[in-house]
Amino acid sequence: MPELREGMAIGLMVTYASLVESVKRSSIEDNIELFERKINALAHLEENGFDVKLLQHSLMKLLEAKWEHTKHLGHLDELKELVPRKESAMYHKHALLVEKEGAIFQLEQKLECLRGEAEQIARETKDEDAELLRLKEGVNIAQEACVNVEVRFHDILSDMRSRLQLSE
Repeated sequence: MPELREGMAIGLMVTYASLVESVKRSSIEDNIELFERKINALAHLEENGFDVKLLQHSLMKLLEAKWEHTKHLGHLDELKELVPRKESAMYHKHALLVEKEGAIFQLEQKLECLRGEAEQIARETKDEDAELLRLKEGVNIAQEACVNVEVRFHDILSDMRSRLQLSE
């Protein structure tokens, strides 16, 4: 049955050549099962005497890269899901910050106004303190004048009484 063996050998050679071309056309987009089928086909060819070490090694590296790519795509999808949530949270934080800054600005303006009013009251108080001091001095002077006039009045009255008594 040499014909059968020759036919099988030719079939395996065609399979090998086809597999080499298929590996060359591999894409990162190919599914993992396709890579695994190619590895299984190489194992079958190796069992039948083909030297597939180089191709098998390259295919394993491609499969590892595919696994890593798939893992990164999964991580990328997770991150892409998180981005809108984070953007929304940041938008709300930014809006809150703007609101707080606006409130701070208004409070600072109010504080500035209150400081101005306090300074005005302080100036008025200082002026009124000076006026109060002048009034108190005036009261003291007026009281002293009254006392002096009363003393003089009593002195005059006393002098008049003593003169009137002498003349009587």
